[in-house]
Amino acid sequence: MEILVDKDDWVGALQTTSGIVERKHTKPILANVLITVEPSGGLHLTATDQGIELCCDVVGEVLDPGAGQATIPTKKCLDICRSFPDGTPIKLRIDGGRAIISAQRSRFTLSTLPAEEFPIFGGGSITKTVNIPSELLKGLISKTAFAMAQQDVRFYLNGLLLDVNSDRVTLVGADGHRMAVVGALVPDLPADHAFKVIIPRKAVLEMQRLLPTTGMVSVGATDKFLRLTTDNFLFLCRLVDGRFPDYQRIIPSGSELEFVVNRSELKSALTRIAIISHDKQKGVRFYIEQGLLRLRVHNPDQEEAFEELEVDYSGEATEIGFNFSYLLDVLQVLSEEDIRFTVSGGDHPSTVIQADDDDSARFVVMPMRY
Repeated sequence: MEILVDKDDWVGALQTTSGIVERKHTKPILANVLITVEPSGGLHLTATDQGIELCCDVVGEVLDPGAGQATIPTKKCLDICRSFPDGTPIKLRIDGGRAIISAQRSRFTLSTLPAEEFPIFGGGSITKTVNIPSELLKGLISKTAFAMAQQDVRFYLNGLLLDVNSDRVTLVGADGHRMAVVGALVPDLPADHAFKVIIPRKAVLEMQRLLPTTGMVSVGATDKFLRLTTDNFLFLCRLVDGRFPDYQRIIPSGSELEFVVNRSELKSALTRIAIISHDKQKGVRFYIEQGLLRLRVHNPDQEEAFEELEVDYSGEATEIGFNFSYLLDVLQVLSEEDIRFTVSGGDHPSTVIQADDDDSARFVVMPMRY
């Protein structure tokens, strides 16, 4: 095999696929990227960690197709090619188990591994497919990914729920202390292609990195795999096998009190008083009365911080505690300025945070007692 590629195109494709490659791997072949030359002259790179598989197209000229496939060490090839000046033509030749990289007056010889050892899982036959604007899906992920659990024993929380139903796409993240539910209407979705799947954490973060801000993405699913297809790449991942909590039942329907506050002012106040908070506790106390919200934070060194904000509230005075980092995460992804807090009571109190005039994004935060 012998190909000629432009440095910028080649490095861009290697950077795209290198995010999948694990630094610590159980099989040496997983540190390599698979190069595939199609009979028609198409050129592709494929990387996998056996949980995610990513294939992207590369612009280049096939000088000799050879065996059609070969593998090269991803990181070494990327580091070498990235060091060349922009616009440099790079020639890559596979010869006798060696990859020879030539550019200008430089030449590097790298070891390869047999292409037949590269694990391809393909994803099987995917029949349920919907087309979603890529920018929309990317935005839904950005508003929910922060609420995913990390290494929770409840493995089904270590990812996002993708719920495609009727004409609506909803993403849900939860970690037992908070939940983010963000949905959007997508016209012309096939009614018989509804599905619910749990996307693992690493795949979610890669989707957020890879999805473009223009065009459409084809989203397909089986019981075991999710497949995304765009004009530039094919993305496959194994799904989390488990049952996600019924998020619609978790969102409280009643309310004990409601108030509306300016998002920017609350975010600034929380950021300031967080300076003296305890690293582990991260607690902030809300004191709410007619037209006024007082925030208070203290630490074991007997230091305190107070902030006052105007709010739209006319009920009785009350107080409630929160983890301020959870609140800041929500305020970071909301863009509207008027934010509504709806506090429920009962045996399992919780607070729903959303834009005052929009319920497409709802965030549930459990209260904190300290």
